[in-house]
Parts: sequence; structure tokens; C-alpha cells
Amino acid sequence: MLGSINHSEIWEKVNKAFSCDCSGKKVRYKLNRAGTKMFFLQCLRCGDTTRIPKDKVTSPNSLLIQEVDDQLRADWWKKRDQYFSSLRDETQNRERQEWFDWYNRYLLSPEWSKKRIAVMKRANFICEGCLQKTAVQVHHLTYDRVGNEMLFDLVAVCSDCHKAIHEAKRA
Repeated sequence: MLGSINHSEIWEKVNKAFSCDCSGKKVRYKLNRAGTKMFFLQCLRCGDTTRIPKDKVTSPNSLLIQEVDDQLRADWWKKRDQYFSSLRDETQNRERQEWFDWYNRYLLSPEWSKKRIAVMKRANFICEGCLQKTAVQVHHLTYDRVGNEMLFDLVAVCSDCHKAIHEAKRA
């Protein structure tokens, strides 16, 4: 029915928006399991860390060095994931709108008109849902072949039955 989303294009945009040159790094520490300080350069933007040897730490007072901020990295990834989700949702909405625009044009086409008339004639213009009222609409049982439907993909229905079908789908 709807085109599948190209996630690689979305990830390209995300990676471009969330690329970090890690130029704003600061020396930080983390305690290992034995309680020994290990030193890192931590990017203050994305939270990425790179381990550095203790002898490369040039701070005059290592007591002033702060602990690695794990929240920086978590926040960066959370924002990145939210951006991905918003792009994906935007793409889905755009594709959905494009599909409905096409579908509405299709419903005005001579091809659809021929199929609609054939389905109505097959049902003798009687609703195939309730077999009581006059059929006024044709409903797709599946959208798998929309635009190239088989007549058995379609049923003639009254307005009440058509409404009931769509309400049941929403529930």
C-alpha cells in the first residue's frame, strides 16, 4: 500500500546533523573496578570519551579533574534518537499524504469507474454487508493490489455498512 521508508536516507541526515568533531574535549576520570583512576578526554558536546595514559595528564592539580559525565553521552543519543523518530514520522506522513493524493485521483479515473460499476452490477446494487439496503459505495477488502484490483477484492456496500467496516478497523 504505502512505499517503504528508506531508513538509510534518514540515517544519513541524522549522522550529518549529529556529527561531532569532538573539538571541545576536557580531561576527565573514571574509577575502574579496583578503584583506580583512569583518565579520558571527554567531548563536552557529544560525551564521547577516549582513554589517555595517566602520564599524559598535564593538569597541575589532578584533584580538580571532574569525573566522566555519562549523562552527556546519554543525552546526545536521546536527542539523536528523537531526531531520527521525527524524520521517520515526517517521512511516513509525507508518504501517506502522497498515497492518499494518488488514491483520490485514482477514484476519479475511468479505470476505477469501470470496476465500481462492475461490482455494483454483480451485487445487483444491493449492499453485500446487510443485503437490505441499496449499495452506494464500493469498499476495498484489501489494498494489496489497489490500482490493479481484482473484482473479488471489492464489495458493494451501503453507507452504514461502509462506516461500520471503517469504525471496526479503527478500533
